[in-house]
Formats: sequence, C-alpha cells, structure tokens
Amino acid sequence: MLAFAVLALLSNLGLAAPSPAEKKQAIAMLTVAGFTWEESTRALEITDEGRAKLRDLSAIQSALEILQPRTLDLTSCPLLENVDALRVLRTPVSINLCECPILKTVDGIPAASTLKKVYLFQSPHISTESLDAIEKRLPKIYLVLPDGTGLNPPREER
Repeated sequence: MLAFAVLALLSNLGLAAPSPAEKKQAIAMLTVAGFTWEESTRALEITDEGRAKLRDLSAIQSALEILQPRTLDLTSCPLLENVDALRVLRTPVSINLCECPILKTVDGIPAASTLKKVYLFQSPHISTESLDAIEKRLPKIYLVLPDGTGLNPPREER
C-alpha cells in the first residue's frame, strides 16, 4: 500500500505516469469502495451501495490521485461529511455533490482551471463561507447552489 501511495504522489506531481497494473489496482480500490469507473471518459460515479456508506473520500484518495477523474458524481450520498480528498484532482471538469444533506463544506474542491461546473443542488447545509470561498477561488465556474440557482454562468450561458 505504501508503494501505491508513493506512486500516487509522484503521479500527482507529474513525475510518473501510472502503469496499467497501478491503474488496475486503483480501479479495484474504487470498486470495493462502491464506485464505477469509465476509462474512456475518465468518469467516476458512486453506486447505490457506495452511497449508503460513504462519509468521506479519504479511503480512495490515492486512487483519485492515480486516475485523475474528469467527472465525479457523488449525487445522493446521505452520510457524506467532507470532500477534502478532492484536493488531489488536477484536471476535473465537473463535480456533482447534489443531494448530500449533511455536507457542510466543500473546501476540498480543487482550484483547477479545467473545472467548469460544480453542482450542489439540494445540499442545504453547505456553509455560506464555503460557497464564498469557491466563488473567489474559481471565479469563472458555473456553480449550482443548494437552492437550485446558479452563480457565474459561463459566457455562452449568459
């Protein structure tokens, strides 16, 4: 496991590309944790089984570092408390955290220039401070707020 974590760190720094075996190990880790991985689109989605038990993403952080998903769907996770492990993502495009009723902060959302949309609809307990911080870090992002309204729509949607 230590070698896997070291590889994840080197990959995150852009110093090493993961081998097929390391990618396979990361996908296996995600599968056990209740996720599905779509290689062609680099999309990670939580399964119904995973939703029922997910509290945070720390157990899959090294897999996130290795695979670098572009889209992440964590919709309807009733126990999700924090998303700090998302800080390891370098090239996300879309993160969906809708219907996560006890999620209070989204400070782990990375300040990646590739990130275009973050969905927080019906996640009512996210703090105003956390939302303000995202808006400041990512001024061009399209942010769907807990009440369903949007902030900072991209130019083509204005």
